[in-house]
Amino acid sequence: MMDAFADLKPGANWVDTFGAKESAELSRMIAESVAGGQVQTFNVRRDLGRQPSLTPRGADAFMTILITVKQNSGPAYEEALAKLVEASAKVAPDVRWVAYSPGMSSSNLYRVVVPIDWEDESVAMPIPERYTKAFGEKEGAKWAQQLSGATEKIETMMTINRPDLSS
Repeated sequence: MMDAFADLKPGANWVDTFGAKESAELSRMIAESVAGGQVQTFNVRRDLGRQPSLTPRGADAFMTILITVKQNSGPAYEEALAKLVEASAKVAPDVRWVAYSPGMSSSNLYRVVVPIDWEDESVAMPIPERYTKAFGEKEGAKWAQQLSGATEKIETMMTINRPDLSS
């Protein structure tokens, strides 16, 4: 067995790395344990996010948010997210995220990735509050409603950065 993914050289196949017998066993184990897979592609949208300025050690974790936008609501969602960028720059300048729009096979699925620093004790201002503080109560409510109204479903996942487990 290999000790780290770094042992698997670019261009090498499993047989070259592990030998025929062990490679066959790994393939069998994967086939038994994986019920299915899904491929999604996304396009980085710098205009819909606020690029993180990471510390030299990088982020401690990443919160990934998958947003299913209602059918035909992509333009409304993107318009409201662009206004969130503007609002955040005004009233929550430390809040950063990377935004992705659907690519091939992702239809109406957007993705937002937020870097998390465990040493940062601040709590991000809620989205409706950012809109209201930046644009006033009436306009802020309009943008919050547009973002919410275009959204069908939200899923979140956390990825914890553990460089001690990689080489």
